[in-house]
Amino acid sequence: TLEHARDEKLLDWLRRAHETTTWTASVCSGSVILGASGLLKGKRATSHWAAVQLLRTFGVEPVTDERIVQSADRIVTCAGVSAGIDLGLWLAAQIAGEDKAKAIQLSMEYDPQPPFDSGHMSKASAATKASATALMSRELLKPTALKHTTALLWDQAVKKVRSRR
Repeated sequence: TLEHARDEKLLDWLRRAHETTTWTASVCSGSVILGASGLLKGKRATSHWAAVQLLRTFGVEPVTDERIVQSADRIVTCAGVSAGIDLGLWLAAQIAGEDKAKAIQLSMEYDPQPPFDSGHMSKASAATKASATALMSRELLKPTALKHTTALLWDQAVKKVRSRR
C-alpha cells in the first residue's frame, strides 16, 4: 500500500475515476491510497489499525471505532480486510436495497461467529495487542517496507512545507 500511495500515475487515475463513480471505496489500508490522492482530505475515514493513524498525514480524520465510515459524499472506507465483506454488504444495501443485501448475505452464508472476541483493539488484551504488533512488525520493518514508509512520509512533509510558502 505504501509503495502505491506514492504512485502518481495511480493517484491521478484514482482522482479521475472518482469524478464518475457512484461509490469510491477502500478496504483495509487502501484508505491510505485514497488519502494520498487527496480524496479524503478533511474527511473522516478508517483503515486497518496499523495504518489508521497514517491517514492524519493526508489531512484525514482517522476513525478507530467504526468498521465502515462513509464520508459526507460517496466515499466509504472500512477497517481491516475482513471488514471488506461488511462493506460489500453495506454497498449492496445502498445500491439494491436492504432486502437484496440480506439475500446476498444468506447466499454466501456470512454469519460471523469468531472463536475469539479479540478482533478489535478495544477488545484485545495487552498480550494479544503486543503479539499482533510483533507479527505485523516483521513485515513492516523489512527494508523495502521501511523505504516506502519513509519516502511517503517525507513526500508529505515536503508538500506541507511547500504549501506554506
